[in-house]
Formats: sequence, structure tokens, C-alpha cells
Amino acid sequence: MAKATKEVMQSFDCLVTAVAMDEKFMLVGQEDGNVACYWWNGGLFFEQQISESMITAVCCEEEDKGTNHIFYAADMDGKLYTLDKKGNVLAKGKGRPDRIHTLLNVGKFKVCAYSETGYSEFSNATKKIKASESSTATANYSLDGDGTFYFHDQGGQYHVNIYNCDAATTAIATCALKVKKDAVFAFAVVDPVYFDDLATAEDCLLPVYDNDNKIIRKLEFEAPVIQVMSRKTHTEYPKNEIYFLLRSNTVVCMSGKDIENKSIKTKDLMENADRLEIDVDDEEFIKGFAVHGSKNGTKFCFQGLTEIFAISPDE
Repeated sequence: MAKATKEVMQSFDCLVTAVAMDEKFMLVGQEDGNVACYWWNGGLFFEQQISESMITAVCCEEEDKGTNHIFYAADMDGKLYTLDKKGNVLAKGKGRPDRIHTLLNVGKFKVCAYSETGYSEFSNATKKIKASESSTATANYSLDGDGTFYFHDQGGQYHVNIYNCDAATTAIATCALKVKKDAVFAFAVVDPVYFDDLATAEDCLLPVYDNDNKIIRKLEFEAPVIQVMSRKTHTEYPKNEIYFLLRSNTVVCMSGKDIENKSIKTKDLMENADRLEIDVDDEEFIKGFAVHGSKNGTKFCFQGLTEIFAISPDE
């Protein structure tokens, strides 16, 4: 994964603030409230302003059929939107009481919205935005300035949320990973105060836990981890690979099976990992990414810059 083809789809007057992908589309949210959708080949599908506020999360409907393409977006104010194939708003309403950082499609026309304070699930989201279930369970984690991580305890110095690595998210940093048989989860620092303490609080070590919250190993990267994504349970073209976006504008890829295999030494795991350095200007850094597979291979797209581009690794 050392070489890749870069495709620039469009440059904007503002930042790209959210990205998502499936096997057909790349979906982009922007700082000015616009949502744009592109085909995998880079062609524009639609672009539409849906909000006066920044778009903070987007996702694609995985179970739409034929030409009935459906998409979801959320803004800074916690509003949730369902869009049709032209970008028109089919339904909108309050998704969460605070900024939504992750959207996850969990069934046909069913989407989960995650914020710093918890999550809400919405069924039949093409018709109305009304929560069928809400919980604070995803927000009950924290981190201390010395790197101590707390499960089911908000008493640490920085507030932490758990997120499903199937979905693209917006994280200040990722401080731990949890590998389960049927899914991969990571823990995102969501406390803005953490930005002020990056020099002392951030670490290049990423602890990996099993389903019983017992540590498997600590991965050691050359730079701190911002976000983690997995293709393990994608509906189309799944692959047991885990991708790590580093603060150095680098993506590292490892086998999920190898990460769980305690007989493999961590040093060997890190040395054999695939690395892809993203070519951006010196003063720019990527704030998040999405990854997906298709019949044409693997593709990444990124947020945090004023242009939307995709990377296709040479596999």
C-alpha cells in the first residue's frame, strides 16, 4: 500500500468536514452546510445546501435498491437529514441535543446518530425523524492526562465516546481499540480541552482490548492515532483489515486477525504493516477519513481540507 493513485474531485471555498463511502458513492459534508455526492469514478452525482450550519456527519444507506439511492447527513446543531438521489431533503428533525459526530446505517432506512452525550436510533428515516431508542451508553468513558483509560466511568480528565469502526467519524483523537468477533470499536476523545493539551496528553501507543476489556497488546505508531476504520462487517466487499489515520497524515493498515493473534509480536506486527503517506501541503493535516471496498479495489477519502480527493492504493 506504499503507492497510490490520487483523484481530486473538486476544490471548495470552505473545509470538508465529514466524509462517508459505500461501494458506489463518496458522500461529503462541508463547513457551509452543503452536501455533495460523487460516484466512485469521481463524477458528481449531486450537490445541495441542506443547512445553514456545518455538516458534521454523513453516511450512505446500505440497503437501498435499484435507483432509489438514500443518504443521511447531520449538522452542528444536532439536526438529522434524509436525502434522496438528487440531494433533496425527504425528512429532517432533531437527531441529538448536541453536535452529531457519527452516523451509522444499522438496517434498511434505519440510522443511528452518535453525539458526545450518547446515541439515538431512527427507524423508517425516509418518512420522519423520530427516535425509536436513545441511550447514553456510548458516552460513558474517559481518559486521564497520563494515558489512563476508564471503561464505564466519566470521571477522567477528558470525555471519551465509543464508536463503531464501520462508520466514518469525527474524532479529536483515538485512545483505544476494542476487537470483537463481529465488530471493531474504537474510543474517541471528544473533549475540546484535549486540543490544548496535545503536547503532553497525546500518545503514540494505542491499547487494544478484547471483548472482556482485557488488553491484547499496545500498538506503537510513529504518530498519534486520530481515527480508526474497519471493513470487517461492511455489507458489500468486507475484508478483515483495520486502518489507522495518524496525525502525520499517514494511513496504516493491518490485518484484524493478526492484531488479535497474541503469538505475533507487536514489533513484527508494526514492521509488517502497510503504510500510505498522504500528499498534502506542509501546513495542512487531515482530520478524518472513510474507507470502503468495491469490485475495483479499495478507496479512501478524507476530511479537513478544502478539496475532496480520493486515494486508490495499488493492491
